Amino acid sequence: MTLAPSTLLGDRYALVDRLAVGGMGEVWCADDSVLGRAVAIKILRDEFAGDPTFRQRFRAEAQNAACLVHPNVAQVFDFNEGDESPGTPPWLVMELIRGEPLSELIAREAPLPPDRVWSIIGQTASALAAAHAAGVVHRDIKPANMLLCSDGRVKVTDFGIARAAGSSSVTSTGVMLGTPHYLSPEQVAGQSASPASDFYALGVVAFECLTGNRPFDGEPMAVLVAQRDQPPPPVPQTAPPALRELVTALLDKDPDRRPTDGAAIAAQAERMLGQHTEVTAAYPAEPADAPVAVKAPPTSVLSVPGAGPVESLVVPESAIAPEPVADAPQRRRSVPSWLIAAAAAAVCFVAAGIVALTQTGGSSKPSAHAAGGGKSAPLTAVKVASAQPFAAGGASTDHAEEAPLAIDGDSSTAWYTQHYATSSFGQLRSGSGLVLDLGTAVDVKRLVLRLAVPGTAATVYAGNDPGSLLSAKPVGSSGSAPSTWVLRPGVTARYWLVWFTRLAPSDGAFRAGVADAAFAR
Repeated sequence: MTLAPSTLLGDRYALVDRLAVGGMGEVWCADDSVLGRAVAIKILRDEFAGDPTFRQRFRAEAQNAACLVHPNVAQVFDFNEGDESPGTPPWLVMELIRGEPLSELIAREAPLPPDRVWSIIGQTASALAAAHAAGVVHRDIKPANMLLCSDGRVKVTDFGIARAAGSSSVTSTGVMLGTPHYLSPEQVAGQSASPASDFYALGVVAFECLTGNRPFDGEPMAVLVAQRDQPPPPVPQTAPPALRELVTALLDKDPDRRPTDGAAIAAQAERMLGQHTEVTAAYPAEPADAPVAVKAPPTSVLSVPGAGPVESLVVPESAIAPEPVADAPQRRRSVPSWLIAAAAAAVCFVAAGIVALTQTGGSSKPSAHAAGGGKSAPLTAVKVASAQPFAAGGASTDHAEEAPLAIDGDSSTAWYTQHYATSSFGQLRSGSGLVLDLGTAVDVKRLVLRLAVPGTAATVYAGNDPGSLLSAKPVGSSGSAPSTWVLRPGVTARYWLVWFTRLAPSDGAFRAGVADAAFAR
């Protein structure tokens, strides 16, 4: 069949102009006369239209893509089988996407900025999550099949060699489908493609976005051997640690060790992009004479040993929380000096009331920390000098850039571990934690931990040697730690480790996190 502008398909779709020519067919822009909209039509090439295998593969593409309705997947509207005899070839009507292939952007601008890479990975992972949930493995994830829209959206296209779970193959035995540079090691070794194979290809795409090069290049056969046998080159140190760790994990030779939860990867990317936007956003200017609205700070019951039943005495959490470290991200406006003075006065008033209760018999037992005359010594907030992720046996890359968020005095921000497929860290490690450095050894009477993900298994260790914290005696442990975890260790130490050994569900996967750590002596 000769294709040209104005050619009419199905008495409905008038071809306008040819957009692309692929391995199996041509893609045209067309006018849908029934719905009055522009669409894209993929038409199987004449030389393949009479081949039952290609016709079946083309039909499978239509069926696989039609079962997916997702903002990051090119939607299928219609399909026509055509005629097996010379005449009308099969054609597939799809959403018309005005954008460019990622391959062109990489060729023109790589290496791409980390934020752009996070966006591409996250949106593609979300599309893969939808496909895998529907039982469809794409099998050909590559930059040429990822279209970038002007509004920043990514559209995954070309399910031409996708295969539904449980379906029969439409290829001959021994035929390997896919592009060598993005083919997973297990596929090269002769195993069937799986969701993990799609995520390996996504790792290759991410590596290419960050470097402008694919992990392995050269002649196809040499590339296939390298995919199977050689370790991939390291992700550049110029990439953020969290992004490096994710891409490295996606490129793992063992499919069982790769992240395969597309929803979790998408959530991580969204969180990373959201935090960057929040940190860099400027507050709008306000008139000098504008009224100041003061939001009531979160409150917490002040508990002092020996002070008796004073649960009704409530003080602002900011009065006992440490000050933000100098290099922590500034997420809130500075508190007016008059408000700080008022908070301090409130603390003094409450402390005086506690002493009065103690002196008038409010408690039957003297305070363990009472000064002479039975008076309770007030607690003093301890500033945390720094925070760093920690992993047994070496440094951790669990979002090191987020660690200051655990000590900024703001419970709405947090440091998190990576997302993992299971609560046991996907069998990748025994635990993960955060080391808090007080700058000097301090006798800590009270530690309040705000955990970003409740229900994790956590242990707190303290010591003066950060390298031996895991061998120290625990100062607190919980098999299912609450959101607010209060410890009264009475231990003198400089370094404090919050160590997680079991993760809890969060954002479609498993992770742990520390939103705030408030020490008092």
